[in-house]
Amino acid sequence: MPNIYVPKNRIAIASSFEGIFNNGATECALTSLNAYHNQEPGAFLGKKLTPQVFSTSYRSHPIVQAFLILRPMVEIAEDYRTVLDVIRSNPSKVTDLLRNPTDIATYSWFEREFHTLKGNTQREREEFGKGKESLFYRERKALQEADYSAWLATQEPYADTVPQFRTLVDGQIWDGETPVSGFYPRFATSKDEESTHALCVLYSEIGALEKGDAIGERCVIPRNGIIGMETVPDRNKVKQLAVIGERLGVPRSQVWRLNDRYDPAQQEELNDNGFVYQFFLPGYAAPHEIEKAKEDRFVRLLDRKNFARQLGEAAEHWNF
Repeated sequence: MPNIYVPKNRIAIASSFEGIFNNGATECALTSLNAYHNQEPGAFLGKKLTPQVFSTSYRSHPIVQAFLILRPMVEIAEDYRTVLDVIRSNPSKVTDLLRNPTDIATYSWFEREFHTLKGNTQREREEFGKGKESLFYRERKALQEADYSAWLATQEPYADTVPQFRTLVDGQIWDGETPVSGFYPRFATSKDEESTHALCVLYSEIGALEKGDAIGERCVIPRNGIIGMETVPDRNKVKQLAVIGERLGVPRSQVWRLNDRYDPAQQEELNDNGFVYQFFLPGYAAPHEIEKAKEDRFVRLLDRKNFARQLGEAAEHWNF
């Protein structure tokens, strides 16, 4: 039995997938750079990259590192175009950013530039990322069709959070095939469920997860615990969390949101719909988002290497 408090009730941990469990920002960098090259031939690296070349030779490239730092600005695919525009137009500021990536003043400068360029490049943005036939999504599909395994391998799980999810699962109590009590990780994602589960199978096969962690009901990532665009096409978090509660058979008070972004508007919407227990585990978060979260009494800030224990302490405090 893990050394954490195990709740008497079933608690669904409705976690983001990207930024908490999975680091897919590198795949977004590859896809975005290739799509940008299709739109602006010769820009940046001067060529398109295969997943293999990207993974072996370009993951540490300054352009990729700047992209990853600025990833928190992205909400929709069109934003990837604008992030790359900002990087391309401001090489000296990129040097400052790479020198001190957590400096709030530098990051805020990039945010202002991002919003200025966003307003001035609407046509280019829509061509780049709006809809399944846009450059970004066509490029992602092409990479998948060329070598699906290599495309998957441009992503990786976060090594610090995998053991925490394992601790939560190890504390579950079952009566045969019926879950009785404990924490049950579930994933509310903007990704599609098929590729998300394929990632989990891959990670299990290569040893990043334990064998079988993507198969069956008692694994870290059960297939029916991934709620993505197939189940909720508009990816609304209230709807996704509602599905999670229904599938586990628990009230909304026992569906706890775990988000890697500090999003007060989303938190308010979830709270208004009965999902009052919300936690912030910084992933794709800007430096100033983390500072704001520290002051927000409605959300609990968690530590990536200890959040299983912290969730247990919260459940004990609230008498679950």
